[in-house]
Amino acid sequence: MPLPTPIDVAEALTKSKPALSRIEVRTELDGRVAEFGRRFWDLVQDRSAVARDWFMANEMQSVEYDDRYLFNPLSVSLFTSVLRGLPRNLSERAKVTIRTMADKPAGYGTASPSTIFDDWRNVATRDRVLKACIADAGFSAALETARRQMLPHGRSLRVRNARGSTLEIVLDQGFGYWRSRGGSFDFAADPLNQATVIVRGNAEVIGSSFHPTAIIVEAREP
Repeated sequence: MPLPTPIDVAEALTKSKPALSRIEVRTELDGRVAEFGRRFWDLVQDRSAVARDWFMANEMQSVEYDDRYLFNPLSVSLFTSVLRGLPRNLSERAKVTIRTMADKPAGYGTASPSTIFDDWRNVATRDRVLKACIADAGFSAALETARRQMLPHGRSLRVRNARGSTLEIVLDQGFGYWRSRGGSFDFAADPLNQATVIVRGNAEVIGSSFHPTAIIVEAREP
């Protein structure tokens, strides 16, 4: 009876490298919003070999983001910064698709918004500002809105290549984990002027809790 072939444990572990990483964040991303995206991707690639390897091997074709509660300038500003901070291995036709709620729940938000963390009262204005911010980041924009029940509960960012290979970033609390240290916002300004202020990213943010938030990174093949 032939002896079994010995197993090279080191080689087996290398070949079975996990396609999922969990990153805990407290204060690592605190600071000016304009640099939030760079800090975000530096952290993700530093702590996740999955993400680092994916970006080295792939050209991004499209980005998708699901978030029911994308209603205030601060969350849009953080998302825009993350888009701008993406490793610049982009195809010329890179597209961003956002799926969010078409209307705010009754009683959600303040009646007289005046700060960057207040919500837009007019969702149509939110839509115009969001599209302008995405265009400024160098992407074509597709905004899909739906009722709350039709959207996933989780907040996830998916980056895809032309073959359908996907890097998914799940944000446990979306961008709502970070709070602004202040900052007024003119909700009566023209939407393009509002977008200019958001893209500028002058606000400072800090993690809102002593407890960490989680970022889950997973790579998937088609």
